[in-house]
Amino acid sequence: MPTNFPTSVDNFTNPTANDSLNLPSHSTQHANANDAIEAIEAYLLTGAGAAGLVKLIPTSATGATINASGDITIGSAVSSVIINGAFTSAYEAYKIVISNVTMSSTISGTSMFMRMYSGSPVGANYNYGIPRVDLATGSVSSFFAAAGTNGILIGTGTGDKFGTNFDVTNPFLATHTIFTGISVSQITTGYSGAGAGMHQASTSYADFDIRPSTGTLTGGTIHVYGYK
Repeated sequence: MPTNFPTSVDNFTNPTANDSLNLPSHSTQHANANDAIEAIEAYLLTGAGAAGLVKLIPTSATGATINASGDITIGSAVSSVIINGAFTSAYEAYKIVISNVTMSSTISGTSMFMRMYSGSPVGANYNYGIPRVDLATGSVSSFFAAAGTNGILIGTGTGDKFGTNFDVTNPFLATHTIFTGISVSQITTGYSGAGAGMHQASTSYADFDIRPSTGTLTGGTIHVYGYK
């Protein structure tokens, strides 16, 4: 009997003290137990039952490459990075880690945004607020948007390196998507920011788009994890 786990609980036939070895079949009892144990092991170690953070492998990317381990490497001088198949029904919450990305220098500065993606970038109904601290002077500036069109701001700076660590809740569900995170950019001077935002659209999204408001991105990595 193939195991029903994890869809439902198996219903095994337990032998009694007076049963012979073939009623119920002794070999079948062992085979059923082995199937159930193997299914539980796979579920806990690598499947939907894995605890903590599970590193995910998106289906494809534009402006970046994905290896067999799910490491996403950004290309050279790309204007945006689109990650396809990052969000599924298997998880409600995700962690996205971006590290060691070089932002091109621009006159107006570079702001990093994340936009939801469903066939084309969704450019409306983003609300966010993020205070930024100048690590050299301690001065604080604020960035916010109500019903913004660019996306959720995840960092600011002009040139140099950028990194961020943020969570995305409910992207695949047809409800509002929540963002919370921290970032560090422009390492030579140093800016840090922490904030939160929301995409106010009751739509299911599988993909996301990360890009600067102006300029390009070169190198660095992106990792996507699911919370269990």
